[in-house]
Amino acid sequence: MNDKVFKELRKLQQEGKVITGKVLLVEHSDKYDSDVLQIELPNGLKGIMTRENFDVKVIKQSLVQYVGRKIQFQIKDIEPDGTLVCSRKELKEKQRDDLIEKLKAGNEFNATITHIERFGAYMVINGTSVFMRNMDFAEDHTIVSDIHKVGDTVKVKLFRITSTKRILVQAVEKYCNPTTVD
Repeated sequence: MNDKVFKELRKLQQEGKVITGKVLLVEHSDKYDSDVLQIELPNGLKGIMTRENFDVKVIKQSLVQYVGRKIQFQIKDIEPDGTLVCSRKELKEKQRDDLIEKLKAGNEFNATITHIERFGAYMVINGTSVFMRNMDFAEDHTIVSDIHKVGDTVKVKLFRITSTKRILVQAVEKYCNPTTVD
């Protein structure tokens, strides 16, 4: 890496600029004692991102699903050998904090269901994960999975923010089963 490129990358790092790159592969690194994603930057350089720097919370499932995808990140460090250490964690934290402010202001969003559990549904709003419990979905005992499937959208608003900044939402219009029991 020549001096001009190094200075350019250092400037991007110091300014916290967001970069988009393509995930080339996922492998375990003994050096970092973690799984790492190898990322190709637009200028052809490569960077790495550890599992711990991929999201706000450490993702336990396989990262292989991200191979071939473009992701946004920031340069966290440039090692002496020229390795770019990248991170999405701070970027995702900022996105989450921005969403929290908008939800606190009373904004409503269409959330897409990404995973359904027996007690509710994990959803995503503009790339940020939120959760809706069954009791915050319906007026009766109807559960999310009775009405929706993964990929469906539900209009939601803020229910509360936990002490760990987990976002809990509720349906804007709670479902009411039209069937009556006599």
